Amino acid sequence: MIRAALLGLALAVAGCAAPGPTPAISSPGAQPALVRLPPPAKIIDLLGSSPDRLLAVFGTPILRRRDGDAESWLYAGGPDCKLDLVFYREGDRQKLTLAQTRGEAKAEGACLRQIATLPAK
Repeated sequence: MIRAALLGLALAVAGCAAPGPTPAISSPGAQPALVRLPPPAKIIDLLGSSPDRLLAVFGTPILRRRDGDAESWLYAGGPDCKLDLVFYREGDRQKLTLAQTRGEAKAEGACLRQIATLPAK
């Protein structure tokens, strides 16, 4: 009887607690939201970057390919805006050594901005 009274009292007190924000519930495999870095105005400013930095700027590429010590990435911002990146290993890390935009109507900086604003995949 006393246990039932204490349980009822505990439930009543819990129901009177001040409302507050509901804590976020995440599933075990949920990824945290990525905060992207702003893209540079010129493609030359990407050279020497690490893969992690470029993932922070552009997100996940639509194509990744390894060939020996080289790794190639492709991004597409539409039919007139593509970005090719090639990394080579230098010592214990990879470094961007080639970057090129392709497309008909896009200026380099506009293409970089367009790709950087694509939704994350």
